[in-house]
Amino acid sequence: MVIKKFLHSCIVIEDHGQRLGIDPGAFCFVEKHIKPIDLGPLDLIVLTHTHQDHYDPVVLKSLLRRKRATLLASQEILDMLKKDGVGREEDYISALSGMTRGNVQGFSCTSYEMSHGALPVEVPHNMGFMINQTVLHPGDSVVFQGMPSCDVLCLPIAGPWISLTSALSAALAFHPRYVVPIHDVMIKDFALQRMYALCKNALGKEGIGFHPLKPGETFKV
Repeated sequence: MVIKKFLHSCIVIEDHGQRLGIDPGAFCFVEKHIKPIDLGPLDLIVLTHTHQDHYDPVVLKSLLRRKRATLLASQEILDMLKKDGVGREEDYISALSGMTRGNVQGFSCTSYEMSHGALPVEVPHNMGFMINQTVLHPGDSVVFQGMPSCDVLCLPIAGPWISLTSALSAALAFHPRYVVPIHDVMIKDFALQRMYALCKNALGKEGIGFHPLKPGETFKV
C-alpha cells in the first residue's frame, strides 16, 4: 500500500491498482502549486467534514469529470453533495460510526465519530476513517482515546484549533508506528521545516517514524 500527500489534509492511498483520495479540499490548490488533475484518477473519495479546506464541490466535480468515483461520507455531507450537484446518488455511501465498509472499490473503510478541535465559531461534525486497518485519517481531530491501533497516523499539526504540542502529545499517547503530518498548509516553508524537525525529534525518541511528504511523494507501508 502506497500513501501520497497532496498538500494540507489531502491524502491519496494506492493499493492493488485501486486509488482512494481523502479530503481534496480547496486549500490544497489555492496557491496553484498543484491542480486537481495532479491527484490522478480516483476510484473512491472519502470526506471527513464540511469545512472548505476538506470539502470543495468545485474540486470534487473536477475530479469526477476525470473518473467516476464512489463517495464515502456522513449523511450530512452526502446531502451537501446532492445539493451541490456533485457526483451521482447511486455512487454515494453513508459512513456510520463504528461501521466497516468492506471492499469499497477495493478498500476496507471503518468510520468513527471523532470530535473536531475547538473553534471560535460553530464546530462541524467530523468523522475519522481507518483504511485497510492500517492508515487512520482523523479529519480535524486528535482525540484518539478508544481508537484501535494503526500503523500510520495522519496527524494534524497546525490550525486555529490545534497546537503542535497538543498534536504531538496526542500522537505519543496513541503511539502509531508512523506519523504523516497533515493540516499544515498554513505554515510557510521556512517555518515548516523547523516544525517537522521538532516532530521528528519528539516522535523519534519514542520509536515512532515521522514521514513528511511533498506533493506526490510516496510512503510505502
